[in-house]
Amino acid sequence: MIQVVLVAYVVIKWFGAWSLYEGGTACFTPGLCIFALIVYFGSLLSRGTMVSLGSFINDGGIGIFIAPTLWILFFILYPAGLVDWLVNWHVLGSNQGYLLSHAKATPFDIAMLVLAIFFFLSPFFKLWKASRS
Repeated sequence: MIQVVLVAYVVIKWFGAWSLYEGGTACFTPGLCIFALIVYFGSLLSRGTMVSLGSFINDGGIGIFIAPTLWILFFILYPAGLVDWLVNWHVLGSNQGYLLSHAKATPFDIAMLVLAIFFFLSPFFKLWKASRS
């Protein structure tokens, strides 16, 4: 669940509004979908997911359904203008991300980008480690 919120934050802060990528949506949409699928399926390899799945089976918990629901919600709201809504509500200063506005990123935003990249690469490290054993 934290991964979804982190990816949404990074996409909003670094890429900005969906409407700014009219010509690039042919690459941006599949790239974002592939990124989400890799992060989601990679997160299924973790011990925490197995515990959530066990609690769902034993106790009727719904933890295993929260992350996919948030991914779906993000993929519906982001193309529908989520960033523009946040700008209208004065949560964000502009609908352009750091990549298009050429504004200087804060250290916190750089750290979140590095963390999102780490989450993206962690399934590959897990698979590599499993193949080496």
